This record gives sequence, C-alpha cells and structure tokens, in this order.
Amino acid sequence: MDEDELAQKLAYQKRRNDVQRRRFYAHEPQAIGKVLAKVVINNRYACGESNAALEEAWAKIVGQAFAARTQPTGIKRGKFEVTVAHSAISQELTFDGRRIVAELQKAFPETKITGVRYRVGTIG
Repeated sequence: MDEDELAQKLAYQKRRNDVQRRRFYAHEPQAIGKVLAKVVINNRYACGESNAALEEAWAKIVGQAFAARTQPTGIKRGKFEVTVAHSAISQELTFDGRRIVAELQKAFPETKITGVRYRVGTIG
C-alpha cells in the first residue's frame, strides 16, 4: 500500500468519524425541567380546554341527538377529534363539516381549529 492510498483511507476514516460524532453528540444535555415542559406541550397534557367544555360546545353545535352518540376527545394539531359510535354518524356529520368547523372556531378561537377528525370507537 503506497502513501497516497493510506492518506486517502485515513482522510475517509476521519470524515466518517466526524459525521458519526456530529450525529450522536449534536445535542447537549438539557435540564429535566425543559425536557418535561416540551413533552407536556407537545402532547397537550396541560391543555386549556377541559373535556367538559369540549363536550358542552360540541352538544350545542351538533345537537343532542348526535351528542349522545359522539364524544369529543380533544384538539390535536388543529383538528377537533371526536369518537363516534359508528361510521354512519361520522358521514352525516361530514356533510355539515363547514358549519361545524366555523362554530368550533367561534367557540375556541385560541386553538385555531382547521377541521374535525372522526374516529369510530366506544362511547363511554
């Protein structure tokens, strides 16, 4: 092996080591308080709206007939999430989607709701 090949291999190995070092050690240690605050904010554990407020606003918007067969579960990434008893209910509510979103935006202006997401599940 001549000196040029050896120099190329050493240069390649050095570049590879630098990439690996940046990949694994790019982040400095953070205080546990900052980490927990990010987790709470990202997962909306400290959400300003309580489930009672969500359910009350939802019942006013869709009426008691639909409210009895649906359950709002929260607001995530701008979507108002609702669990419905079966898919026919979600389809019926989808037909009136624009009005529902407009009413939800009036009820919760600080959350910037952009849509409604329906999921079929058990209501309880």
